[in-house]
Amino acid sequence: MATGIEISPRIFNLARKLGTNNCILGDMLSYEFNKKFDTIILFGNDVVLTGTLFGLKKILKRFRNILNENGQILLIIRHIRKLKYWKVVFTPRYDDRFGIPFKCLFLNVNFFRNVALKCGFHSTTHGIDNSTGILYCLVRLIKSSQ
Repeated sequence: MATGIEISPRIFNLARKLGTNNCILGDMLSYEFNKKFDTIILFGNDVVLTGTLFGLKKILKRFRNILNENGQILLIIRHIRKLKYWKVVFTPRYDDRFGIPFKCLFLNVNFFRNVALKCGFHSTTHGIDNSTGILYCLVRLIKSSQ
């Protein structure tokens, strides 16, 4: 059975309303899970939201701690070709109103795989999609026994 975690009460309540019953309202970085997991799936381009290299390493170490031996992470990376990474501050705008700015960290897949290796994961790249002109890669990280 899958378990979800969502930090936003609004999104959490929407998920419940749509039938997602095994979801926890909490912060991934601080929530005390009572079990370990075989697989962690990041939908979309969620790793971007780590915002900094420090944040990326922090979340990878957190994932490593809550995965079973040989556990895996499946995620999609929006690959940038010419840099190792690219940090931007994004300010959402809707209907001429501005939201709260937040940091994004776009990654070169090869650079990301090297960071993951240093954080205790072996990695493979599986699917590559360039149909929109933006290169997306499906990456599988497997917890190594360190």
